[in-house]
Amino acid sequence: MLHHHSALAIAAATALLAAAPRAQTFANFESPLVSPLRLSADGLRLYAAHTADNKLAVYSLQNPSLPVLVTEIPVGLEPVSVAERTADEIWVVDHLSDSVSIVSLALGRVVATLRVVDEPSDVVFAGGKAFVTAAATDSVFVFDAATRAPLGTIAIFGKDPRSLAVNAAGTKVYAVVQRSGNGTTIIPELPAPPQSAPTNPNLPAAPNVGLIVAATDPAWTAQIPYTLPDN
Repeated sequence: MLHHHSALAIAAATALLAAAPRAQTFANFESPLVSPLRLSADGLRLYAAHTADNKLAVYSLQNPSLPVLVTEIPVGLEPVSVAERTADEIWVVDHLSDSVSIVSLALGRVVATLRVVDEPSDVVFAGGKAFVTAAATDSVFVFDAATRAPLGTIAIFGKDPRSLAVNAAGTKVYAVVQRSGNGTTIIPELPAPPQSAPTNPNLPAAPNVGLIVAATDPAWTAQIPYTLPDN
Protein backbone atom coordinates (compact mmCIF):
# COMPACT_ATOMS: atom_id res chain seq x y z
CA MET A 1 0.00 0.00 0.00
CA LEU A 2 1.30 3.45 -0.90
CA HIS A 3 2.10 5.82 1.88
CA HIS A 4 -0.36 8.70 2.16
CA HIS A 5 2.24 11.34 1.24
CA SER A 6 3.47 9.28 -1.74
CA ALA A 7 -0.07 8.95 -3.03
CA LEU A 8 -0.54 12.73 -2.75
CA ALA A 9 2.72 13.37 -4.60
CA ILE A 10 1.75 11.04 -7.43
CA ALA A 11 -1.68 12.65 -7.69
CA ALA A 12 -0.14 16.14 -7.78
CA ALA A 13 2.36 15.15 -10.46
CA THR A 14 -0.41 13.59 -12.54
CA ALA A 15 -2.47 16.77 -12.24
CA LEU A 16 0.48 18.93 -13.32
CA LEU A 17 1.15 16.75 -16.34
CA ALA A 18 -2.49 16.91 -17.34
CA ALA A 19 -2.51 20.70 -16.98
CA ALA A 20 0.78 21.24 -18.83
CA PRO A 21 0.37 22.76 -22.31
CA ARG A 22 0.99 20.46 -25.22
CA ALA A 23 4.23 20.83 -27.10
CA GLN A 24 3.85 23.30 -29.96
CA THR A 25 5.43 22.72 -33.35
CA PHE A 26 7.55 25.65 -34.57
CA ALA A 27 8.41 26.39 -38.18
CA ASN A 28 11.52 28.57 -38.30
CA PHE A 29 11.51 30.35 -41.65
CA GLU A 30 14.97 31.71 -42.44
CA SER A 31 16.62 33.38 -45.39
CA PRO A 32 18.61 31.08 -47.72
CA LEU A 33 22.18 30.56 -46.53
CA VAL A 34 24.85 31.14 -49.16
CA SER A 35 28.30 31.39 -47.51
CA PRO A 36 27.51 31.17 -43.80
CA LEU A 37 30.91 29.71 -42.77
CA ARG A 38 34.36 31.14 -43.56
CA LEU A 39 37.84 30.42 -42.24
CA SER A 40 40.17 33.28 -41.44
CA ALA A 41 43.21 33.69 -43.69
CA ASP A 42 45.48 32.23 -40.99
CA GLY A 43 43.09 29.34 -40.33
CA LEU A 44 42.84 30.14 -36.62
CA ARG A 45 39.27 31.47 -36.59
CA LEU A 46 35.93 30.37 -37.96
CA TYR A 47 33.27 32.95 -38.78
CA ALA A 48 29.65 31.82 -38.78
CA ALA A 49 26.43 33.61 -39.72
CA HIS A 50 23.96 32.98 -36.89
CA THR A 51 20.94 33.62 -39.07
CA ALA A 52 18.17 33.02 -36.55
CA ASP A 53 19.80 35.24 -33.89
CA ASN A 54 21.04 38.00 -36.24
CA LYS A 55 24.66 37.70 -35.11
CA LEU A 56 28.18 36.98 -36.32
CA ALA A 57 29.66 34.12 -34.30
CA VAL A 58 33.46 33.92 -34.03
CA TYR A 59 35.14 30.64 -33.01
CA SER A 60 38.75 29.98 -32.08
CA LEU A 61 40.36 27.07 -33.92
CA GLN A 62 43.53 26.87 -31.87
CA ASN A 63 42.41 23.26 -31.42
CA PRO A 64 40.69 22.51 -34.75
CA SER A 65 38.92 19.47 -33.35
CA LEU A 66 37.43 21.53 -30.52
CA PRO A 67 36.20 24.96 -31.75
CA VAL A 68 35.64 27.47 -28.94
CA LEU A 69 33.09 30.29 -29.23
CA VAL A 70 34.97 33.55 -28.64
CA THR A 71 32.25 36.12 -29.24
CA GLU A 72 28.90 36.84 -30.88
CA ILE A 73 28.39 40.26 -32.46
CA PRO A 74 24.92 41.59 -33.40
CA VAL A 75 24.57 42.48 -37.08
CA GLY A 76 21.61 43.08 -39.41
CA LEU A 77 18.57 40.86 -39.84
CA GLU A 78 19.16 37.28 -41.03
CA PRO A 79 22.83 37.19 -42.08
CA VAL A 80 23.48 34.60 -44.80
CA SER A 81 27.13 35.16 -45.80
CA VAL A 82 30.37 36.26 -44.16
CA ALA A 83 33.78 37.20 -45.57
CA GLU A 84 37.04 38.35 -44.00
CA ARG A 85 38.56 41.42 -45.64
CA THR A 86 41.34 41.90 -43.06
CA ALA A 87 42.24 40.17 -39.80
CA ASP A 88 40.00 42.68 -38.02
CA GLU A 89 37.33 43.53 -40.62
CA ILE A 90 34.54 41.07 -41.38
CA TRP A 91 31.76 41.75 -43.90
CA VAL A 92 28.38 40.18 -43.11
CA VAL A 93 25.60 40.08 -45.73
CA ASP A 94 22.18 40.69 -44.13
CA HIS A 95 19.55 39.17 -46.43
CA LEU A 96 16.47 40.56 -44.69
CA SER A 97 17.95 43.95 -43.79
CA ASP A 98 19.07 44.52 -47.41
CA SER A 99 22.47 45.56 -46.12
CA VAL A 100 26.06 44.58 -45.43
CA SER A 101 27.32 44.94 -41.85
CA ILE A 102 31.05 45.66 -41.54
CA VAL A 103 32.30 44.33 -38.22
CA SER A 104 35.46 45.22 -36.32
CA LEU A 105 36.59 42.27 -34.21
CA ALA A 106 38.76 44.49 -32.03
CA LEU A 107 35.81 46.75 -31.19
CA GLY A 108 33.30 43.90 -31.12
CA ARG A 109 30.65 45.78 -33.06
CA VAL A 110 29.40 46.94 -36.45
CA VAL A 111 31.40 49.97 -37.58
CA ALA A 112 29.66 50.61 -40.93
CA THR A 113 26.57 49.53 -42.84
CA LEU A 114 26.27 49.45 -46.62
CA ARG A 115 22.82 49.64 -48.18
CA VAL A 116 22.02 47.14 -50.92
CA VAL A 117 18.70 46.62 -52.70
CA ASP A 118 16.46 43.63 -52.05
CA GLU A 119 18.01 40.27 -51.07
CA PRO A 120 21.78 40.72 -50.86
CA SER A 121 23.23 37.22 -50.73
CA ASP A 122 27.04 36.99 -50.90
CA VAL A 123 30.22 39.08 -50.87
CA VAL A 124 33.74 38.54 -52.24
CA PHE A 125 36.79 40.77 -52.69
CA ALA A 126 38.92 41.19 -55.81
CA GLY A 127 41.11 43.96 -57.19
CA GLY A 128 40.51 46.23 -54.20
CA LYS A 129 36.76 46.01 -54.72
CA ALA A 130 33.91 44.29 -52.89
CA PHE A 131 31.22 42.55 -54.92
CA VAL A 132 27.78 41.91 -53.39
CA THR A 133 25.00 39.99 -55.15
CA ALA A 134 21.52 41.53 -55.13
CA ALA A 135 19.36 38.52 -56.00
CA ALA A 136 15.99 40.23 -56.40
CA THR A 137 17.32 42.73 -58.96
CA ASP A 138 19.57 40.25 -60.83
CA SER A 139 22.65 42.38 -60.29
CA VAL A 140 25.94 42.68 -58.43
CA PHE A 141 26.74 45.81 -56.42
CA VAL A 142 30.37 46.95 -56.45
CA PHE A 143 32.07 48.92 -53.64
CA ASP A 144 35.55 50.20 -53.00
CA ALA A 145 36.65 47.68 -50.37
CA ALA A 146 38.77 50.18 -48.43
CA THR A 147 36.68 53.37 -48.58
CA ARG A 148 33.34 51.48 -48.92
CA ALA A 149 32.23 53.95 -51.59
CA PRO A 150 29.69 52.56 -54.10
CA LEU A 151 31.18 52.10 -57.56
CA GLY A 152 28.12 50.94 -59.50
CA THR A 153 26.25 47.78 -60.39
CA ILE A 154 26.68 44.92 -62.87
CA ALA A 155 23.58 43.40 -64.48
CA ILE A 156 23.44 39.60 -64.48
CA PHE A 157 21.76 37.77 -67.37
CA GLY A 158 19.91 35.29 -65.17
CA LYS A 159 17.38 35.13 -62.33
CA ASP A 160 18.49 35.38 -58.68
CA PRO A 161 22.31 35.48 -58.69
CA ARG A 162 23.44 34.48 -55.20
CA SER A 163 26.83 32.84 -54.62
CA LEU A 164 30.05 34.51 -55.79
CA ALA A 165 33.56 33.16 -56.40
CA VAL A 166 36.92 34.64 -57.41
CA ASN A 167 39.53 32.94 -59.58
CA ALA A 168 42.97 32.16 -58.15
CA ALA A 169 44.56 35.17 -59.86
CA GLY A 170 41.95 37.52 -58.45
CA THR A 171 41.14 38.84 -61.91
CA LYS A 172 37.67 37.39 -62.40
CA VAL A 173 34.51 37.21 -60.32
CA TYR A 174 31.90 34.53 -61.03
CA ALA A 175 28.22 34.79 -60.08
CA VAL A 176 26.12 31.65 -59.69
CA VAL A 177 22.55 32.08 -60.92
CA GLN A 178 20.09 30.21 -58.72
CA ARG A 179 17.13 30.15 -61.09
CA SER A 180 18.80 29.52 -64.40
CA GLY A 181 16.98 27.23 -66.82
CA ASN A 182 17.73 23.68 -67.91
CA GLY A 183 18.30 24.44 -71.58
CA THR A 184 14.71 23.80 -72.68
CA THR A 185 11.98 26.01 -74.08
CA ILE A 186 8.40 25.66 -75.36
CA ILE A 187 7.24 25.54 -78.99
CA PRO A 188 3.68 26.95 -79.42
CA GLU A 189 0.85 24.56 -80.26
CA LEU A 190 0.52 25.54 -83.93
CA PRO A 191 3.98 24.50 -85.18
CA ALA A 192 4.20 21.70 -82.64
CA PRO A 193 3.33 18.22 -83.95
CA PRO A 194 -0.03 16.67 -83.04
CA GLN A 195 -0.19 14.37 -80.06
CA SER A 196 -0.37 10.62 -80.44
CA ALA A 197 -3.81 9.09 -80.85
CA PRO A 198 -5.39 7.91 -77.56
CA THR A 199 -5.03 4.22 -76.82
CA ASN A 200 -8.76 4.05 -76.11
CA PRO A 201 -10.51 4.35 -79.52
CA ASN A 202 -13.66 5.65 -77.78
CA LEU A 203 -11.84 8.82 -76.75
CA PRO A 204 -11.70 11.89 -79.02
CA ALA A 205 -8.45 13.08 -80.54
CA ALA A 206 -6.13 14.93 -78.16
CA PRO A 207 -6.07 18.73 -78.48
CA ASN A 208 -3.09 20.55 -79.94
CA VAL A 209 -0.61 21.60 -77.22
CA GLY A 210 2.84 23.15 -76.97
CA LEU A 211 5.97 21.04 -77.00
CA ILE A 212 8.99 21.19 -74.66
CA VAL A 213 12.22 20.97 -76.68
CA ALA A 214 15.93 21.56 -76.20
CA ALA A 215 16.63 25.23 -76.87
CA THR A 216 19.54 24.28 -79.13
CA ASP A 217 17.63 21.66 -81.16
CA PRO A 218 18.35 22.59 -84.83
CA ALA A 219 14.95 21.21 -85.86
CA TRP A 220 13.28 24.17 -84.10
CA THR A 221 15.75 26.99 -84.85
CA ALA A 222 13.13 28.96 -86.81
CA GLN A 223 10.77 28.92 -83.82
CA ILE A 224 13.41 29.98 -81.25
CA PRO A 225 14.61 33.47 -82.24
CA TYR A 226 15.88 34.22 -78.71
CA THR A 227 18.68 33.26 -76.31
CA LEU A 228 17.94 31.74 -72.93
CA PRO A 229 19.68 33.02 -69.77
CA ASP A 230 21.33 29.69 -69.00
CA ASN A 231 24.91 30.69 -68.27
